[in-house]
Amino acid sequence: MNTVIQGTPEEFLDVVRQAIREELTMHSQQSIKQPVQTLSKKEAAKYLHLSLSTLERLLKGGEVPFFNIGKRIFIKQVDIEDFLNKKG
Repeated sequence: MNTVIQGTPEEFLDVVRQAIREELTMHSQQSIKQPVQTLSKKEAAKYLHLSLSTLERLLKGGEVPFFNIGKRIFIKQVDIEDFLNKKG
């Protein structure tokens, strides 16, 4: 589909500038990310009201995703929430 825009070059530039501003505003609002909250194993077990050994079993079984920094294990808050929602 072809669109013909009639007007002065200045009017054309104003339309283009406004469209770019709108796109940039929309993009910047979408790219604002919330910081990812992480918990240690101990904090996650306490949050879930589980023993540390039960949480370790869930981590080993892949039921709750985790990541390591060095030898320490961390769990993302969002992954804990997902686990709770799936558990129902």
